[in-house]
Amino acid sequence: MDLRTRTYNEMVGKTIVDRYELHELVGAGGMGAVFKGVQRTMSRQVAIKILPKLDPLTAARFHREAKTASRLAHPNTITIFDFGQTSEGFLFLVMEFLAGRSLKALIKDIGAMAPRRAIHLVSQICRSLSEAHDLGIVHRDIKPDNV
Repeated sequence: MDLRTRTYNEMVGKTIVDRYELHELVGAGGMGAVFKGVQRTMSRQVAIKILPKLDPLTAARFHREAKTASRLAHPNTITIFDFGQTSEGFLFLVMEFLAGRSLKALIKDIGAMAPRRAIHLVSQICRSLSEAHDLGIVHRDIKPDNV
């Protein structure tokens, strides 16, 4: 476990911006960490992405992109509920929590899939990305672990 993951693990049990409880570290990567949590005001289970402190230009880009992404409404796109910055300077993004497996886990579990199923999955991904591209959003990190 690296220092960043250890720091993220220490965030479990904390509440950010008086609204979101961080219950479980789901995963951590180069851009930040995702927690399973609860939106206190609505008792709604959510996914909360926490990004480390960033320079002001990168933080401003994050805010612009999060605001634009919050307008996405495709059924195959995660809904964004909220975003902002904590008093400690961490950026956060609150999204619907989806239980289940990533495409990476599915491929690992079942191996190669039937062409018909693969086409069905890829077409859903493409329709979701098409809506994003229509709004000028480029995902920048499409990979099986993020699907």
